[in-house]
Formats: sequence, C-alpha cells, structure tokens
Amino acid sequence: MPKLTDQDRQIRIDKRIAELEAGAEVHPRDKKNLLTPAQRLELDAAWADQKALRSKKRARTQEEKDALGWKSKRQVQIEILKKSSKEIEDGLLDAYEKSIDKIEIRRAKTFIDAFFKAVDENKSPYPAANNALVRSGLKPFNRVVLSNQTTRDKQVQEIEEQLLKMLKSEADDEQ
Repeated sequence: MPKLTDQDRQIRIDKRIAELEAGAEVHPRDKKNLLTPAQRLELDAAWADQKALRSKKRARTQEEKDALGWKSKRQVQIEILKKSSKEIEDGLLDAYEKSIDKIEIRRAKTFIDAFFKAVDENKSPYPAANNALVRSGLKPFNRVVLSNQTTRDKQVQEIEEQLLKMLKSEADDEQ
C-alpha cells in the first residue's frame, strides 16, 4: 500500500473525527494508523491522565464531572485527532513544495540519464531525453504543455496553480 501524503492523512483524520462526533464506532486501528508515533504516545498519555484523574476524585453527577475535567475516551481521541489535523494543515504547504521538488528532481535525473545515453549511442540527445520524460509521465523540458493532455488535465493543472497561489498568499498574510 502506498504511503499516505499529508493531504490524504488530513482528509482521513477529518473523516474519522466526523464519525466519532456522530457517535459511530471507529476501529482503533483506523484512528492509530493516522497518527504519528509521538501523537500515539500523546493519546495514550492523555487517556492515562484521565484514568488517574478518575481514580483520585470521584464524581457522581455530570456537573461534577465537568468541573473536575473528566473526559470520555471518545472526547480524548477527538481532541488528539483535531490537534493532529491542525498540525498537518499547518505543514501542508511545505509538504506540497517538497513533493514538487521531488518531482522536479526525478524529472531532471530522467532527462540527464536519457540525454547521456543518447549521446553515447550517437543519437539526437534532446528528443531522446524528452521522449524518456514523456514515457515516465513527466513534462518535457522544451515544451510548455504536453501534446496529449486532455481538457480535464488542463483544468486540474489550472486548479493546482490557483490553489498554490492561494496557499502562498495565505502564508504571506499569516507572516
């Protein structure tokens, strides 16, 4: 199974939060797989604190429970999942930029490998390198748009550019 991106994790965490708030049963594996090891420890520690609080002070009514700070296990889980979602949201722009950098590195490596292979074989290097990029599903260096892009691909590319501009403007506004 492929590794989840931060955006995928945030979507799944938000879905689990909605399920928990609706009162639906969510398998513990589904909650814990979305958390980092540090967040899992934080969840366990928060629940241990609640158990310690319950053993020290006894409450008989709901008002007493609220005054003492008692929380159900579901409330503790929702709290930790919301915190995790917020952390992911804060780092989403950086994660997106890293993924773009990774794609650009892969693109450059593919181009250079194919370029020098074509030079060694006494072939035309630029078309061979760009053909290798197209075969890998990457954008060629000497063209602006792939010739085989569908209208949906163009729309997705426009939306991605708009989202990137919006995220950068929001990040600039926060700073």
